[in-house]
Amino acid sequence: MKDVSLHILLLVGGYPTNENLARCVFNQRGAKELSKHHKVTVVFLRAWRPGLKILQRFDESTHEVIQLRLPFLPSSNKMKVKVFSKIGAVILRNLLKKIDIIHSIGANSMSLIGSNWTAKFGNKHVAQIIGSDVNSVLPVIMNQNYVKPWINNVHGISANSEALKLAFSKLYPNFEAPVEVIYRGVDTSRFKPSSKNKEKVDILFLGGLPDYKDLPFGRDTKGGLTLMKIWSSIEDKAFRSKARLLFGGPESDIKEVHDWVGSLKYKETVKLIGHLNPEEAKSCLAKSNVVILPSKEEGMPNVGVEALASGCAIIATDVGGLPELIDQGRNGYIYKLEDIDGMTKGLIDIIQNRDNLANIVDYSRNKAISLFDKSQYGYKLTELYKSL
Repeated sequence: MKDVSLHILLLVGGYPTNENLARCVFNQRGAKELSKHHKVTVVFLRAWRPGLKILQRFDESTHEVIQLRLPFLPSSNKMKVKVFSKIGAVILRNLLKKIDIIHSIGANSMSLIGSNWTAKFGNKHVAQIIGSDVNSVLPVIMNQNYVKPWINNVHGISANSEALKLAFSKLYPNFEAPVEVIYRGVDTSRFKPSSKNKEKVDILFLGGLPDYKDLPFGRDTKGGLTLMKIWSSIEDKAFRSKARLLFGGPESDIKEVHDWVGSLKYKETVKLIGHLNPEEAKSCLAKSNVVILPSKEEGMPNVGVEALASGCAIIATDVGGLPELIDQGRNGYIYKLEDIDGMTKGLIDIIQNRDNLANIVDYSRNKAISLFDKSQYGYKLTELYKSL
């Protein structure tokens, strides 16, 4: 039963498509969970190119998706915000007049657009902060004229982690509306352990090497380049201990990666698994013993909470929400971002002391169920909506 009768416009810049079912799948999952409590319309903003339709509507089982394409230079966030704020408001005016709350995901552009629509149509606006928006983008652009007013038309903040809530409060110390930590969560009935390898140690990395040109660490944002260096230094120990690195994610099959594998003495200690679709990722997590997250920047990565639910040990840097996933020494290890030696030693320790991995399975899974189950997402957002 729905808690309250609200119509929520979920404003996103990424959503699964037929061409890429894994694209921002967490937005689709969030929409489905929120639809258990409210009427949800997803508005997915994209760049227009010749031959493509400007407006398309799709019905999913729980909600409607409206895909709006408008022309803008992908490299210009300012143009994107202005185009969708003005032209998008005209095209979607009938919808914007009747919805109760705009829930924007990502304060680098979606929340700026959502604030402009709110100023025009008088809706309430909840901005969901997710990671790089608060950690890297807003600190650079927040004093630009097209950005400054956005915070005045935000009535509540949903933060993906405690770390993001703190980072936001430092950027906007005078913000008086509610700021709540609401984990997107994980479907613990789908993500669960299965046939963990007891003879070998499978260490999973799904961050890939996407070239984040607008972020300070570029291809190493998820720590893939750092991990390659670490693995090169321990490949002999990995080989002797029957450990294997499963290396995947966006752009994980570029020439640089193949050249790296080719340079290894024990090439068999690395398996390139490519960019997995959601079902493949679920299966891989279920069977893996360890998930490594050597990220330089994070909000609250979905693969982290999925790893917990799948009973994996986690090795990670202390950035963003990653420390919220790990109880040091109980279900993994957290290291300072700059402590490459520490992470290397921790990886060796897990590889050479595999007996501890069996104890971690239940601990990680229980933590996922108690803190990160997806069922909490809709209820906690409803409480935030009620408080506006």
